[in-house]
Amino acid sequence: MGHGQEKERVKMVIVRTKKETRRADVPTSVFPIMPVLLLTPKQSPRTRIFGPIAREIKMPVFNKIASLAKEVY
Repeated sequence: MGHGQEKERVKMVIVRTKKETRRADVPTSVFPIMPVLLLTPKQSPRTRIFGPIAREIKMPVFNKIASLAKEVY
């Protein structure tokens, strides 16, 4: 940020994780990178979604994010 600009705090959600996640149907799920999605105050995505997102995002709070994703893994 340049001189004189105010900083802005934003909320974000991690859509994929590098850490192994145990699931009942798949032994582990690992993604090579750990992208985040910036959110507006109304919990809508502020940035675009590229690639698959983790199935755990399909919570009631993040339904809109899951519906915008092309693939839920």
